[in-house]
Amino acid sequence: MLKSLERTKTVYKTYKYLAFVVIAAFILSFNRSGLFSLEEMSLFLTVVGLIYGLIAAFTINTAWERFSKIRDEVAIETGSLVTAYIFTKKLSDRSSANKFKSILKSYCEDIPKIEWHEYWKAGKTHRKFRSLLETIAGIKLKNIKDQALFDKIADE
Repeated sequence: MLKSLERTKTVYKTYKYLAFVVIAAFILSFNRSGLFSLEEMSLFLTVVGLIYGLIAAFTINTAWERFSKIRDEVAIETGSLVTAYIFTKKLSDRSSANKFKSILKSYCEDIPKIEWHEYWKAGKTHRKFRSLLETIAGIKLKNIKDQALFDKIADE
């Protein structure tokens, strides 16, 4: 967490300095002072624009990768919970299936309320997830069908 914060501060400082250079380049582009020739000024602006474009591209790429990872993880967890719920509904142990359904509903209502990186700090939500696992572990297997379904639930 601290490394991420330090990295973010470094990126902001870089953008601040780059913004200063871009503004300075814009002001110098009017070339009223006669300090630079037109060819020198165009080369300077080209280099500044290229550097700014590269930094912007890397920043956008990093943000997109983070978003994609989070989206993929949410899709995996959602798919696993839905599949576990579908298999649990078909079990012979109705009390465990109903308990699983109620805990799952409560867990799914709480998840959007917390930030992704603070999940493990959210004790209430984490306890609900643990109780989901304990409910699955406490399912009573009455026949071969229940054993097959339990194997599929455990795989999720």
